[in-house]
Amino acid sequence: ANELVTTTYRPLEIYTFLILEYLILILLVSFFVRRLEKKLDSDKNKILVSKLNFDAISIQISIYYEDEIIYTDIAKGEFLIEKIYALQEDKKGNYKIVTKANDRIYIKEFSLK
Repeated sequence: ANELVTTTYRPLEIYTFLILEYLILILLVSFFVRRLEKKLDSDKNKILVSKLNFDAISIQISIYYEDEIIYTDIAKGEFLIEKIYALQEDKKGNYKIVTKANDRIYIKEFSLK
């Protein structure tokens, strides 16, 4: 009455199940990546600035258009910084984003055509 019942699986059955799990996981991830890509393509004139700010220090973000400053923002004491800036569709040309934090300067230049 108190017998231990065990089931023996063959290695092929175990690997087949794992492969199916990974396939489903890959399909789900690729679906969400495609949705994100479509969302980003529809927002062509938007800039996303994202940074993990472990020290929660102030970060200055400046946006330049044709070497003229058009916007400045300061993120103070935020652990996760996520800012989205919309650019005017009719202002084609060269842009530059400058972020300053911890006595360091990061510069990203790009063009809208």
